[in-house]
Amino acid sequence: MDRLDVGIFVPSAPLVVAQAGGHFEAQDLEVVYDRVASSEAQFRDLASDRYQLVHTAFDNVASYRLNARNPLGDRFRVSVVFALDYGMDLTVIGAPEVKTLADLRGRTVSVDAVDTGFAYVLFDILASAGLERDVDYEVVRHGGVASRLDRLLAGDAAATLLSNGLELVAMARGLNRLARSHDVVSPYLGGVIAAADAWLHGHGELVSRFRAAYEEALRFVVDPANRADVVVQVASARGIAVERAEAVVGAELSDTGLARSTSVNHRAVESVLRLRSAWGGFEEEPDIAALVAPDSELFALER
Repeated sequence: MDRLDVGIFVPSAPLVVAQAGGHFEAQDLEVVYDRVASSEAQFRDLASDRYQLVHTAFDNVASYRLNARNPLGDRFRVSVVFALDYGMDLTVIGAPEVKTLADLRGRTVSVDAVDTGFAYVLFDILASAGLERDVDYEVVRHGGVASRLDRLLAGDAAATLLSNGLELVAMARGLNRLARSHDVVSPYLGGVIAAADAWLHGHGELVSRFRAAYEEALRFVVDPANRADVVVQVASARGIAVERAEAVVGAELSDTGLARSTSVNHRAVESVLRLRSAWGGFEEEPDIAALVAPDSELFALER
């Protein structure tokens, strides 16, 4: 049995089912999920070969591959292996006293890192409400999505961007939903499976088995007949109540949740790249048309 170590933030329902339902095992794979604290830590561990694969935001792949001034200190040849989701209902969540986006004027908002795609989504949403970054609000770094929720609940920020069901946890704890990402950008390619090019070379068959197992799990998850079973597996894997898991799975099955195909939606890719470009997130302005093309350097198995 071949082992794969995968750095993840929060496992989606298909990733849960692929492991708990035996789909990886059926492909002769031992897959070990390791929760990561931040995208920076995740990519350092990918570059050092601690992980063979990562569940990360597509924008991270674009940034680390195209920008030399990233936390690794040089461009990192990393590629998308396949698509996972359309942002998992990226939602701006505010503290109990924050009822509208306008209430964030003069307050602090938290992000994983200031130059990530999800941060740009947050900045764009706030700009749509007339709030200027570093003028009308302060930005602080609080790490990955779970860490940001903890810090928001502790009162260390007035708002952040949450997804993967954690926005539902936040609202159940008395926090407020202020806006959703699809209000400003859609379609938006959110989560992907990615890997270092150096490792991918020579491991294509292994990756194909991982993808096949995920696709089997995805088909199981989207079949309404399996809903109750999926909810129980998600509740167990994420340590949440069944009622909460039901809401999480429902959100994942929405239009801004799971991608129904692991093939990349190139319109969603373009949305991410143009948003990063609009916020000055590229050191050198790239040829977006070339990056969106099926043979783009960003997509390992399509070029």
